[in-house]
Amino acid sequence: MGSLHRATAATVRAVVAMGHALGVSRVPPQPTAPPLQRICSDLHRLDLEREWLLTNPPVPALYHRLLAVSWAYDHALRDACSALGVPAPERDPFGQAERLATEAELSAAGLRW
Repeated sequence: MGSLHRATAATVRAVVAMGHALGVSRVPPQPTAPPLQRICSDLHRLDLEREWLLTNPPVPALYHRLLAVSWAYDHALRDACSALGVPAPERDPFGQAERLATEAELSAAGLRW
């Protein structure tokens, strides 16, 4: 088992040395938040889904679907707030008044979806 560990360690050192020789010192960090265009597209899609659910009541598991869409919409609103530096409501899920106020603030900041 010791020789396997030494071989693995030697391979890792060789790969790191090769990376340094090529000018690569580390992997660039991955973005932590989705791009604003993606957030807008998610907000638009989820808003249409919510409207469709509300206008087609004989949908199986309507309550659960509305709940899931609302939570996803709130999450996308929170991402948009974070991207634009707008304060987001503290509690999850958002209440109707909080959701409306957040949408208004994002609109005032120039976001359209």
